[in-house]
Amino acid sequence: MGRLTEDAIAKVSGAVWEADHDKFIHMSEALLSVSADAIGQLTTIYVKFTLTDDIYSPVYAVAWIKNSKRWVIGLALPDDLDSPELGPAPPKRTYAGLTKYFTITPGDPIPTKLGQWAKLAYENMLVKENC
Repeated sequence: MGRLTEDAIAKVSGAVWEADHDKFIHMSEALLSVSADAIGQLTTIYVKFTLTDDIYSPVYAVAWIKNSKRWVIGLALPDDLDSPELGPAPPKRTYAGLTKYFTITPGDPIPTKLGQWAKLAYENMLVKENC
């Protein structure tokens, strides 16, 4: 399994995140389970999940975590993958290469297919990287 950077862990460790800290870590673990080289790096308002820790490594998923009340997760999934849990990007939550999105609000479970989607997104970007 890949790793979540310390600054990303710190972002979700404050008092306001107390109720959702473990859920975010669990979600991140599902996204990082695809490879030992994968990494989740914090930016200003999102965590980007990349194939490796190289600065130019392709992004296969992004979790917008501006606050603890609503997370938007985008994945670089194949265009032909359909699921009622996935949809288009919400306003101001697009990222190059990401094709499918879902939202988590308080009380929402993490989608059971997240591990499968993460693997597909990772492999999709890995293929594009090697082309």
